Amino acid sequence: MDFKALGWSKVSKLDGKIWYLMSEKENKVDAIHICHPMAAELIVIAKNLIHLPLSDEAWNSSFIHPSASEIFKLISNEHCCD
Repeated sequence: MDFKALGWSKVSKLDGKIWYLMSEKENKVDAIHICHPMAAELIVIAKNLIHLPLSDEAWNSSFIHPSASEIFKLISNEHCCD
């Protein structure tokens, strides 16, 4: 996923990508690989989110807008259903 998918935020001007391995059956992310200038901040957040199912509200509320960690909201919204 390209960070430009975030739309209007301060990270849209910074090139970056995130790759993740999804477990559809468990509705969880099993692995995350981040290439971005703010990767250190994102790894700390990812470490906490990766143990939670995508239906957990933390995936949508673990960021302050605008920030690089908005990318996790996109992952959750892409794979989670009500």
